[in-house]
Amino acid sequence: MDKSGEKSRALMALAVVIFLTAAGFFVMYSATEDVEGSKSDKDSRGYYYMDSLDPSPKTTYNWVDVAGSGSSTNLFISGSSGHGTIDLTWDFPYYGIDYTRIHVAARGYLCFNSWYLSYGYSSGMPQSSNPNPMIAVMWGFGYGNAYYLTGITNNVNWVAIEWVLNSYGMHYEVILYETGVIKMQYDRTGSSSYQGGYYHTIGIEDETGSVGIQYKGFYDQTMEDQMAIEWSFAEADISDFKVENAHLDFNNTQTGEMIPVCYAEMEYYKFTFNATSTHPTSGANDLSDIRVYFGPPSLGIFAQYKLLGGSAWWQMGGGDSGAGNGTIEIDLDRSRTETNRLGDPWNMVLYVKFLFAFPMNGFLPVTIWARGGAALPTQMTLEDAFYLDTYVDLAGEVVVHGDGGRVLRSGGFTRDNETITFSGAMLVYNMTDLSDPNKTYYPPNASFFFVVVDEELTEYTDTNVSGREFSISLNMPLRKLTKEFRVLIRGIPSEKINGELPTISLEVDDSIPTAPSSLVIRADSFKDKQKEVDNDDILYVSWGSVVDSGSGVMEYKISSSPDPNNESAIVLDPRITSYVWNGTVPGEFRLYVWAVDKVGHIGEMASKSIKIDKSDPFFTDFSLDQNVWVRTLTPTIAINARDGWTVSDDVSGVRRSTAEYSISTEGLDEYEDWISVGLYDDEVTRATGTEITEIKIQPRFVEGTENYIRFRIKDWAGNGYAVSEDYNLKIDVTEVAFEDFFPTQGVWHNLDVVNVKEVSVYLVDDTSGVDTTYLYYRISHELDENGNYVWSTGIQQQGGWEDLPRKWYDKVDGNNRVWIHFPYEEFQEGELNFIQFIAKDYAGNGQYTGQPRGPWTQSPMYQILVNTKPHAIISAPRNFQHFNLTDLITFDGSQSFDIDIDKGNLKFEWKEGNTTLSRDMVFENYRFETTGFHTITLYVGDSGHKGSDRAVASVIVNITSFTPSPLMDSDNDGMDDLWEWNNLLNYLDGSDRDEDPDGDGYTNIQEYRGTDGSARTRDDATNPWDPASKPAFKGRDDPAPVIKNPFDIWVFIAIIVAAIIIAALIVLIGYLRIHRDEDKVKREEAEEEAMLATPQLDIPTMPAMPMVDTSVPTLPSPETQVDESAALPPAQPVEGEPLPTEPAPVDYGEPQPVPEAAPPEENPPVYDPNQPQGENPAYQG
Repeated sequence: MDKSGEKSRALMALAVVIFLTAAGFFVMYSATEDVEGSKSDKDSRGYYYMDSLDPSPKTTYNWVDVAGSGSSTNLFISGSSGHGTIDLTWDFPYYGIDYTRIHVAARGYLCFNSWYLSYGYSSGMPQSSNPNPMIAVMWGFGYGNAYYLTGITNNVNWVAIEWVLNSYGMHYEVILYETGVIKMQYDRTGSSSYQGGYYHTIGIEDETGSVGIQYKGFYDQTMEDQMAIEWSFAEADISDFKVENAHLDFNNTQTGEMIPVCYAEMEYYKFTFNATSTHPTSGANDLSDIRVYFGPPSLGIFAQYKLLGGSAWWQMGGGDSGAGNGTIEIDLDRSRTETNRLGDPWNMVLYVKFLFAFPMNGFLPVTIWARGGAALPTQMTLEDAFYLDTYVDLAGEVVVHGDGGRVLRSGGFTRDNETITFSGAMLVYNMTDLSDPNKTYYPPNASFFFVVVDEELTEYTDTNVSGREFSISLNMPLRKLTKEFRVLIRGIPSEKINGELPTISLEVDDSIPTAPSSLVIRADSFKDKQKEVDNDDILYVSWGSVVDSGSGVMEYKISSSPDPNNESAIVLDPRITSYVWNGTVPGEFRLYVWAVDKVGHIGEMASKSIKIDKSDPFFTDFSLDQNVWVRTLTPTIAINARDGWTVSDDVSGVRRSTAEYSISTEGLDEYEDWISVGLYDDEVTRATGTEITEIKIQPRFVEGTENYIRFRIKDWAGNGYAVSEDYNLKIDVTEVAFEDFFPTQGVWHNLDVVNVKEVSVYLVDDTSGVDTTYLYYRISHELDENGNYVWSTGIQQQGGWEDLPRKWYDKVDGNNRVWIHFPYEEFQEGELNFIQFIAKDYAGNGQYTGQPRGPWTQSPMYQILVNTKPHAIISAPRNFQHFNLTDLITFDGSQSFDIDIDKGNLKFEWKEGNTTLSRDMVFENYRFETTGFHTITLYVGDSGHKGSDRAVASVIVNITSFTPSPLMDSDNDGMDDLWEWNNLLNYLDGSDRDEDPDGDGYTNIQEYRGTDGSARTRDDATNPWDPASKPAFKGRDDPAPVIKNPFDIWVFIAIIVAAIIIAALIVLIGYLRIHRDEDKVKREEAEEEAMLATPQLDIPTMPAMPMVDTSVPTLPSPETQVDESAALPPAQPVEGEPLPTEPAPVDYGEPQPVPEAAPPEENPPVYDPNQPQGENPAYQG
């Protein structure tokens, strides 16, 4: 096998892998990353770094301009391998070793002791190759000249070295401090290919080259312009923060711990914590700056502990201009630092008071930041370190009291020279729990005081209000005057006070209220027009509002006594100008009303009287008889109302406008609301007092005996309502109803059912009931030429009505439900069956007024539909149609029909003699086994016509003899004619060769070949209609074997196939020439023998038989009878007359194999049943 192609593909794949890997490395190392600040872990010798990027803690970027300082030294480094040397006058400690000489490489690194040029910048740090030790500031491809500068800050020596690599876009420096701190600063970190420090390494390593830290790898691009990296071996440490004197009164509901609370300006709170450094020799003495931030550091509010020149002190962060001024105060006398010996952690103590001006309220974070000479910045943040309460609540409400403790409202009045007192409010911290005195805290007196200021800016002050309500008193003027007072709090910003202080206005009053105007006493309501007489203890009193020019009305008083000091007087709200008085005596009754103003002045009185009188009206002369049925829902009802029988001074007369009625349709307990009769008052009636008032109404009721009506009315004095008795009305307006008629309407019934079961109907009248004295019925089975009913009962001219016999009905529910039921055996098939009834109820309801004399209630005209016999029609085959013995025949009865409900549910049966052939409407592919005339009968039935009662149609077919030969393959499809005929295939149609009627995956030709795949014998052929019967393999139609070596095998196969084809052609041509005539002779002889073997029969003359009309008749309309003669079967052959006998079967013996390569000379004619016999080429006899 040639492997050169495989080698080429492998080389190509390897090239793709190499390309993708290189592309991946390029993408990985060329992407610019978003950088976040970091602080590294320590290496094994304690060194770590911290950069200047967020988040905190972080170092600071503070560029030292070495080259431009004018005092720097130029190292004059030239070339990529250039270097310079710096000799120090002090020791630089680095990984435990002190160095005084530094070698500066042009490629951005420092080495000590001796110079060594190194190109190992891409190998990372630490690395064992020289130089060791090493500081890589920006070690890589870039190189350039360098400058250095030395100096002293805070008694600490330092040297700064600056590289200028303009061609690479780099500008950076390193500062080495005498403390051992290393600070790298980067002004520019590269351009173009070197952006972000690309191709450069940053880090430190010790003298062994095995310990160190790398900040940035050779391929990283994490550097930013103007950033710094600081390296050290020491770290500040903060611990044990506490607020020692905070108030612990509240629990954290989530953690269960006590919440420390500090209150603004209440006291100095003590904060303590420990601070030290991990410097191996100096310990805490390495610390140089400690800051305590209250709130987020961004607020800039902090206390600073500063160490300089051997001195240390606490101070306000930021000095006099710092954000802490005005928000916190530091007790510098008590704030201190405690330490027992050198190197121990310092115990820091800080006293701070928070002022109300502090910008935050609530949980405060505390951040402690520290650094030292060698220790890099460290910070510790305690979220929610304590709760700072800088808000106060105004507890209580400012109240003004006058003489006698009377409460004065703003806008109110006082008397002249009255002493008033402001009080009722105090200040408490917002976190105070007023329900617990032990948890209630007040701002100190020094922080605030209350002030009352009048409109003339006169101030009244209370400066001792911490822990109690304020109290300020003053006197009002002697004259009528309005004063305005403002209550203020001084010392605390107003925005820190929860609650509002009021402005109160007061006025001096000296006026007296006038008498109430328009005093009215009404009898029965505030809208009652009756103001002269009443009949009960209740009076409705109203008056006009009193307008007071001074302080206004404070209250009204009402009494039946004219004494204003009467203690029984009713006191009313000044907004109320009406009152329902309870308690009167007969005769002239008087009431008094007056006002009292808000400063206690009693006003003038008003009075009014009314007459008290009592008497009830009554009803007479109801117009309807309560025992008689009413045939309307809206009867006219009349009744009279009176107020006494004789003229009397005690009778005021019926008040017509008060006449009302109420009805009930559900008995005495379900009356509806009262409804006005609609009469108007008559002054004449009122004057006489004895006038009869007629009431006439037409209300609406419902059917039944539960209808009631009642009336009520008042007299002019308001007596009543006087209510009448309950009057009953029996109402029936509904005619007799006819229900549940049988036979059911709209349904086709079988005759044997309706003639056996009774005719049934229910008469229903739920109110007055059915009057069974008069019940009539009538029946019709015929319509005249005008479509009128022809009655088979009674007298035609009188409507055909007959009395219903008593035995034909029963009372099911008294007279409310009557059941009529009687037998009737005269129903006819079809639609002309009609029955109707008339009846009446006891109330006399009814609309029919014909004979007999009405009114009556007439039932619907009931129509009984009786099932009719279907019509049987055979549309195929035609009568006396000829077929070959081998033909598959379709019998079609689909044009049979029924006019009634069974038309879609007919039952079919095809029979030859007593043998049932099929029960389908259409059955196909039927093949007769004998020749001659065959009579096929179609029976069509429905639900009411079964058995011998069914509709019948017949057809006669003529079957002639033709038996296919096993030696013939007429359609040249590879299957002999006899096998196709026996297996219901068409031996004249070659297209069925590739069909698969049983769906088993094998075609007809494969089933014919059988299990051995050969067409020479049919012994092993399988059934093409049975999916379970199938050959073992598909023969020559199976797929070809898979070729393993296309080139070698195909050449071999081509040679073999060519040889076989040539040999087969030679043999076939010779065989055909020798046997063609011989086969023809044998086939003709076999056909002749078969014809001679068939007996010749005398076919008797058939009697004349009517042909069946295969056209679909027009369906008759429901109103007409259907002529069933068209559906009768054709005449049958005479019983006992011989039918044509069937020919005896031909015995062909064993089937002879037909050579596959010798197809018939021509295709036999195909039988077409639609062609006339004389024109059909396949018709044989």
